[in-house]
Amino acid sequence: MNASPVKVSALALTASVAEELSAAGWTYVPTGRKFRAVPCEGVSVILSVGWTFKGWYCYPQPSVAIESKTLRSAFRIVFGRKADYPPVRYRYQQLWQRTRRGIYRPTFWEDVTPGGHPDEMGLAAIPSFIRELVADYSEHIAPRHDFEDEVSFLRSLPDTFTQNGFPMQAPLMFCVSRMVLGDMAAVERLRDGDKVPPNVSQAVAAEYDRMVRHAERVALDRP
Repeated sequence: MNASPVKVSALALTASVAEELSAAGWTYVPTGRKFRAVPCEGVSVILSVGWTFKGWYCYPQPSVAIESKTLRSAFRIVFGRKADYPPVRYRYQQLWQRTRRGIYRPTFWEDVTPGGHPDEMGLAAIPSFIRELVADYSEHIAPRHDFEDEVSFLRSLPDTFTQNGFPMQAPLMFCVSRMVLGDMAAVERLRDGDKVPPNVSQAVAAEYDRMVRHAERVALDRP
């Protein structure tokens, strides 16, 4: 089946800002419908538009994931497999609820009825929307981290676990992010904390012995 006209147009309009954003360090990745930036060696930022296509309209579910080469390598050393999740992920819906937008659910239509809901826009508004995603990242997400180098970035990651907060974290990747900094106490708090969701503490407890065995090996400041 051929792609719908809405899908073809939306993806073309998404890609249309690639050259413009490249001046700010972003590279468009067509296969993932996302933009990638490298703020420092070993760290990459992935801005995913998250398109969903429904007949004659489409809507985004954008997010930002920040990856670390050191953490990916450490995760494989500790658990013997590729990491399923990045160190941190930010969902734009959570960002908008904390900033000027509040509840904001943009939808892009082939044809828009004048005077309709303000969150409903024509496809031609997609390039401006992509620019807004980049601007919101620069204003509200990037300042939360230190991108001087990869070690500085690792030290700027949250030292307490947030499962459904802002940002979002996966339990085992959070543990590895603390292990590389020599902070096994944070791992133990996640395993034993009274307010930690049971599924999280159980997942950490199941892998705790493995983490202890590899703690010194993955620590950046080895004794």
